Amino acid sequence: MQIIADEKRKARKPHRCMTCGRTIDPGETYRHTRTVDGRDIWTWKECAHCGAMMTILRLWDWAEDDGFNPDWINGFEPTTIAEARIFIGWRRKWRRKDGTLREVPEVVGRA
Repeated sequence: MQIIADEKRKARKPHRCMTCGRTIDPGETYRHTRTVDGRDIWTWKECAHCGAMMTILRLWDWAEDDGFNPDWINGFEPTTIAEARIFIGWRRKWRRKDGTLREVPEVVGRA
């Protein structure tokens, strides 16, 4: 598997985040990755919220060799209140009860 493009883009039209499943609204910044494996090529789109979550919770550390499947994020067990809040944000697709979008989780002290 080889990443041939990995960039941040600003949405001009609605897209679907492939990590949480929510709609990335026009004007939002998202990650756009293009990957090739043999003769297969695919595109992965991820909202800024999920990108921050993956870094903060270090979910890439336990990802499979082929990347990850959003279904296994459900197996994550938060160990702090801060982790639990982020996990709940993901499960609610980063929306508050009134439907407004939550702020992107802050990545502090991580490279």
